[in-house]
Amino acid sequence: MKKFFSLFFIFGFLLMLNGCFDDIPSENDGRKAFKSMISSKAKILSFKKTNGKKYEFGGAKYYEMFYEAEIVYPEGLNTQCLEKNLPTVYAFGKPIGKDRSRCIGLFGIKTRDIGEKEKLSGSIAFEKTENGWIRSR
Repeated sequence: MKKFFSLFFIFGFLLMLNGCFDDIPSENDGRKAFKSMISSKAKILSFKKTNGKKYEFGGAKYYEMFYEAEIVYPEGLNTQCLEKNLPTVYAFGKPIGKDRSRCIGLFGIKTRDIGEKEKLSGSIAFEKTENGWIRSR
């Protein structure tokens, strides 16, 4: 009889553990996905999952992870764009401004000073595959 109660207890404990570990991406999965989204010049100081939600669409399972993170740029980012003495651009023999052409991106010039920190928050979408969760694009 003792053996029966021991087996019953172990079986119940395993069922309880199964319910505790929901099939969602871990905070570490979120950190790895976040790292792939930021500049290679940035270093993650902190990453924290703040919330999440599961949903299904077209038979596929998805999970949206909300996060807060802080990153630092140990070597800066596009620091050459911060320089005061960029070469001057001339048109028709007249100066029209500094040459920032190598710094201009889709949303303007993005620069960060050496050691500058940045706090970010947002969400990362994941899709469930046979091999686990992957970042959904």
